Amino acid sequence: MKQTKKKEKTLKPSLPNAGIQLWYQRELRRQITRMHKNVTAKILTSFSKNSLAYDASPASMIRNTLRALSARWVKKFTALSDDLAKTFVNRAAGNVDVPLKKQLVDKGLRLISK
Repeated sequence: MKQTKKKEKTLKPSLPNAGIQLWYQRELRRQITRMHKNVTAKILTSFSKNSLAYDASPASMIRNTLRALSARWVKKFTALSDDLAKTFVNRAAGNVDVPLKKQLVDKGLRLISK
């Protein structure tokens, strides 16, 4: 009696979408550019307004300006990270879910909809 080996059913790998990755990188770079421009402008403005003030050293003036800007941008990036992460996951999941479901059905798995 000859036993027949069952052929394993395998799925193709789900590759990441380069477009979604590029979108994510562009969004981060756009925000970083905004931050850079804002910090540069604030420091330059701070120097021009206070260049004749003798009550604060330039180092302490920059330190105080950077502390305030740092707190502001940390808040902005914290809020941004939540929004970007949700959008990224939704886009990536949609990109993977449809082909995965198709492959499962093609391999004979019956899917039950909610």
